[in-house]
Amino acid sequence: MQAADKEVLQQISAWLDAGKSCWLATVVKTWGSSPRPIGSLLACSADGELVGSLSGGCVEDDLLEKLTQGELAATQAQFFQYGITAEETEKLGLPCGGHLYIVVEPQQPDAATCAHFEQLNEALANRTWARRTVNLREQWTHVASVDEFAPLRWHGDSQVLDHTYGPRHQLFIIGAGMVSHYLAEMALMLDYEITVCDPRTDLLEAFPVEPVRKVADMPDDAVREYAKDASTAIVALTHDPRIDDMGLMEALTTDAFYIGAMGSSRTSANRRERLVALDIDTANIEKLHAPIGLPIGSKTPAEIAIAILAEITAVRQQLNVTAEAAVVQISAGWATQPRTDLCLNPVQPALPQQAQPRIRSRLISLTANRPSQVPYCWARALDAGLAAINVLRRSGPAVWLSKLSRAIGRSLPMSASLSVPRIPNYASVSRHQQNWLSLTKRASAWATA
Repeated sequence: MQAADKEVLQQISAWLDAGKSCWLATVVKTWGSSPRPIGSLLACSADGELVGSLSGGCVEDDLLEKLTQGELAATQAQFFQYGITAEETEKLGLPCGGHLYIVVEPQQPDAATCAHFEQLNEALANRTWARRTVNLREQWTHVASVDEFAPLRWHGDSQVLDHTYGPRHQLFIIGAGMVSHYLAEMALMLDYEITVCDPRTDLLEAFPVEPVRKVADMPDDAVREYAKDASTAIVALTHDPRIDDMGLMEALTTDAFYIGAMGSSRTSANRRERLVALDIDTANIEKLHAPIGLPIGSKTPAEIAIAILAEITAVRQQLNVTAEAAVVQISAGWATQPRTDLCLNPVQPALPQQAQPRIRSRLISLTANRPSQVPYCWARALDAGLAAINVLRRSGPAVWLSKLSRAIGRSLPMSASLSVPRIPNYASVSRHQQNWLSLTKRASAWATA
């Protein structure tokens, strides 16, 4: 379940412990477009306080009014539907004629109800599963511990709701380094159950993120024990092939929905060659996402973690191809869209339109021998180089240097005998700025030759 829904259950317990009556509403079915998924929760106190959301704001005010005025679920749990008529849908602002089906339950601050929600919250705190059954006809509820997650089921004929609370997916991380630290923290916010495996016990003991399961074992053994189901994502993040490859050999034979390994394009190519040499089936090797993560230009540990989690999410939603295409399209925007901070006249470029493809092709060839740098600076370098050529052709190197200096946030001196920047302390410029400067300098030298 989502972190926001955990807050709903915790707030209900807090209200009950304080002696306040409240209601719990659950989305059990939707039709058409719906801002919130099935299983979403909302809690409302007798004082009119709301926690959680059922529709992203469409029906909450109306529901609050019905509850506090005693028009709905005043004394017993009740099924209710929003969007029955077109007029109601328009009034409430439900998108695209959507219908929203909910179960609303009044909760009284008695001992049995307090114990009921305490049991639920305890299971969530321990990252285990609990199934809550609500029978509207007979008006009873029951909570039981279960061994796995199951989708919400609403049995309309019998008026019975089965709702399993607990983590839906597992993230199995090989390696307890800094990227793993950030990735685990972010994945917890998305309600993953986290397992961190590292045979290096000193790193594992120092791993600061909680709550996670820590496994001080060789990764192939740990994968076999903890990470072989289709609800698991496995990532290898140690940068040590002796550890990563051992885990990947086992991971690639599992039903895990995502398997990824950190490393550059060259490292990833070498890893695939090693896996082939180890007789790993080609079809299994093709399941490996390496280099890991969506290509968003990530460099820092936190950025890499974002890229990894974004790709895992896209694969889980079966949208990875769409996501990668979107990233490429966004990156290509640097090269195809006018940039007012680099180009003097973005509306009418100095170079003829028909000449730009030839220049872009040449700039691509300039980056061909820098494969490890292409994911970050390729599109930007193409745009910067093209803009630099325009400025040089139009106004000369001094104006170009001023524009480029402003774009990268540094003041760069000009050599009297050269038409390119002279950087006295090149090492002080970041590696990404070096890449950009180097590529644009070479492009400009070629353009003005």
